[in-house]
Amino acid sequence: MNGLFSVYKPRGWPCTSVVSLVKQRLGGKGRKNKIKVGHGGTLDLEAEGVLVIGVGKCCKNLHEDFLHDSKTYLAQGQLGIATDSLDLGGSVCEVRDYQHVTREMLEEALEEFKGKISQVPPIYSALRFNGKRGYQLARSGKMVDMEVKRRDCEVFELKLVDFNAPYFDIEVRCSRGFYVRSLIRD
Repeated sequence: MNGLFSVYKPRGWPCTSVVSLVKQRLGGKGRKNKIKVGHGGTLDLEAEGVLVIGVGKCCKNLHEDFLHDSKTYLAQGQLGIATDSLDLGGSVCEVRDYQHVTREMLEEALEEFKGKISQVPPIYSALRFNGKRGYQLARSGKMVDMEVKRRDCEVFELKLVDFNAPYFDIEVRCSRGFYVRSLIRD
């Protein structure tokens, strides 16, 4: 069995769980039936959206055809609040006044993030530090300097879709290695 298709990943589901479910539904359970299933790029645990799935020989196509392509995200941010995980599931660690922020100010600020940029990933990520995932270290209370994982990426398009303070919606088309949560934080 070979093919590529898309699956809706709900909020709160790890991508690996989606892959496991697809494998199970395709009959890949047990030692005799070893169906290869993979995905074309990780979505955060708290993110929902389309996950590209490869089956059989098409798993190789994921790396060659999809992982290097641009990706488009729709995301919502909230002004005036920051969490340790940079998403809804985190603990609030900072609160600021946002009443002075206008749509025009936010649009102007977003312009700075277009083109080639350098990003510091969130600690709650799948990046590894001495063999352990960042999110594992964060959950156990260990602090890690994320600056050492700073990475270059590119934002091809970025626009403010909606602004109703304190909430705002953005659409971003970007390269691989981009973290939407980091953009909203920055």
